[in-house]
Amino acid sequence: MEAKPTHSLSLEKIKSIVSAALSRFYGNTDSERVRIYQGGNRLNFCCPYCGDSNDSRKKRGNFYTDTLHYKCYNGGCEIFRSLNSFIRDFSLSNMLSSEEITDVINFSKQKISRKKMRNFREGNATAMAA
Repeated sequence: MEAKPTHSLSLEKIKSIVSAALSRFYGNTDSERVRIYQGGNRLNFCCPYCGDSNDSRKKRGNFYTDTLHYKCYNGGCEIFRSLNSFIRDFSLSNMLSSEEITDVINFSKQKISRKKMRNFREGNATAMAA
């Protein structure tokens, strides 16, 4: 059985990155919009890309700490970003050391490579069955 790839970023580090993105988008005036909820492997908050909704209690932005990916479930937004892209979008690269950035990039490459391999295997199985 293949071991799950791991990353070195702590939950607190990820929360601080998300918090900085929310502060950049919403400012510090709306405390409900910048509040982050944690549940299992996910952080839930108002989307810093689309502004989520007029109701600050609705939180459709989700950052998955195990895969290091962000997904907005707001119907008009539906943005999907890796942590690396999320950091670039909000100019937050100064929050990570060069070693952490390298780790995030390598982790993302591992995830992409595994997905390509899985798709390749599924494609060959389908082609052989036909």
